[in-house]
Formats: sequence, structure tokens, C-alpha cells
Amino acid sequence: MELMIELVWKIGATAFLLVGVVRIAERTGAFLASTLLTLPLNAGPGYLFLALDQSPAYISNGALVSFAATAGVLIFSVAYINLARHFDFGVCLVGAIVSWFGVALLILVIDIDLTKALILIAVGALIAFFSRRHLDMYTPPSKRRSPFQMLLFRGLIAGGWAAGIASIGHFIGAKYAGLALGFPIIFCTAAWAVHRHFGSDFASALLSSAQRSLVTYTSFCLALHLLASLASPIYAFVGAVLIMMAVGGGVVYVGLILRRNAISSDT
Repeated sequence: MELMIELVWKIGATAFLLVGVVRIAERTGAFLASTLLTLPLNAGPGYLFLALDQSPAYISNGALVSFAATAGVLIFSVAYINLARHFDFGVCLVGAIVSWFGVALLILVIDIDLTKALILIAVGALIAFFSRRHLDMYTPPSKRRSPFQMLLFRGLIAGGWAAGIASIGHFIGAKYAGLALGFPIIFCTAAWAVHRHFGSDFASALLSSAQRSLVTYTSFCLALHLLASLASPIYAFVGAVLIMMAVGGGVVYVGLILRRNAISSDT
């Protein structure tokens, strides 16, 4: 019974965070929503639960793999955005996931360290930069609001993933747990929520914006990797969250300025 209660609140917390992403997108456009989308909504709860019963080395190694998996998230978004020019949601999602798995396999076969992780992320960032599309990131969608029940259902899928990985983390090892928590399940469910309802261009704008605000997610994973070797897992997690909040606050501040300038230039 205790395990069931624990899983329910883990799933519910992540679900409501995803609902918040879509509601912000409906009110303010893609960019500010992406700042919430790139919070570690999957990795954060997952590592919190793992930090309760795993060693510092486990948390540090897992966080390094999740950090490196940022390269896969960038490639995921590149594939989705460019497939969305010609295909419906299903093809876009499958193509993007296959692209992510290509990077994930590379991470699995190499002896990942911080230098290699940084190189992977730099390559992913360059690919994202040179394949960018011109998309409207600041105008809210014109269609009606997404049904709350459907958003909650999709959010429960994301929450179930985070809770499930945390629950079996000690069985699959740090590398696989870190990679699984680095899988862009929130990107998948957010794209599912907005593509069907607001169209491919808005979904592409959301993911394109997320490429820029991924620094929030990477700051959490990198800080957790470094701090876990210096302090207990819980203290390392708290420190990583504080660093992430500072970085995320900066991203939001810059996003508000860019949004205001974009709206002013349009008027």
C-alpha cells in the first residue's frame, strides 16, 4: 500500500507540471512554455527518489549520463521539427525517438566522461543551430484551450515513466537509469498535447524554443554530477535544484525581454 501511495503522488506531481507547460503555452506562446518544459520534470523527481536510497557514486554517474543525453534531446528536437514540415504527429514522434536512440546507443558504447559529454552536447547544439527553422515563438495559439482531462492523461504517462525508472533504478544500474531519466518523455507528451490541438508549427516552435532553454536542464544534471561527489545524495540534489532555479530564473528573465521586444516590433 505504501508503495502504491508513493507511486501515485510521484505520477500526479509530474502530470500537473506538464499541464502547466501547456497552459502557459496557450497564454504566452512557445518560448515561455519551453522554459518550464526544460525543467527536469522527468529527471528531477527521478533523481530525488533515487537519492533516498542510492550511493553518491550512483547518483553522480547517473547524472553524468543524463547530462550527456542532452545531446540526444537536441537531436530529438531537430528531427521532430524538420519532419513536421511534411508529416503528421506519429511520423514526427517515431523519427525523433529513433534519432534519440541513435545518440543513446553511442553513449552506451563509449566510456562516457565529462569531456566526452561536453563534446556530444556541443555537436548536438551545432546541428540544432544549423538546422533551425524560422518559427513564431511568442504568439499564443488561436485555437481553444486543450481539454484538461486529455492533458492530465498525457501527463500521467510522463509521471509514470519517472516514477517507474526511480522504482527500478537499483536494478538497472546508474548508466541505464541516467539514460532512461534523460529520455525526453516530457517533450514527447508535450508535443502530443500541442501538435494535435494547435498544429505542427506550434509544436515545432515549442521544441525549437526548448533547444535554447535546455541550459536549465543541463545545469541541474551537471551540478548533480559534480556535487554528488562532494556531499550526500540529498544535499547534492538540493544544491543542484538551487543552481537550476538560478539558471532557470535567468532564462525566464531573458525570455520575457525577448518576448516584449518581439511583440513591440510586431506592433
